[in-house]
Amino acid sequence: MALYPILYQSPLELGFPIALNKQQYCDKLIFEVNGLPSIELKYRYPGVAEDRELLHKLHSQEQICLEAADLIVTPSTITSYYLQTRGIAANEIRVIPNGVDLDVFTYTKTPLISAGNKLVNL
Repeated sequence: MALYPILYQSPLELGFPIALNKQQYCDKLIFEVNGLPSIELKYRYPGVAEDRELLHKLHSQEQICLEAADLIVTPSTITSYYLQTRGIAANEIRVIPNGVDLDVFTYTKTPLISAGNKLVNL
């Protein structure tokens, strides 16, 4: 018997142990995918861009998580389309865009100042 009826996990890579043992932890598993390490890591750490073994492991772990999920939530239609190219059915993905309540968080233009060789907002 699962511990929880539903588990919601983000980021995806932390959910790998849960995905491997889904029946032990939950009946339904929801993953939030804002980005995927197999894609984004090489931009943050360019030295790993050519490490095929690492990228293969990341891709494989992501795929296990994606396939174990009953629902995937993402803020991006581009990510939704990409997940579909990885075999995830469109009806298993929900796009929920990031948003802000402009009545609560109003925009105020602030002047730029010079801080050495950078321009920063006050």
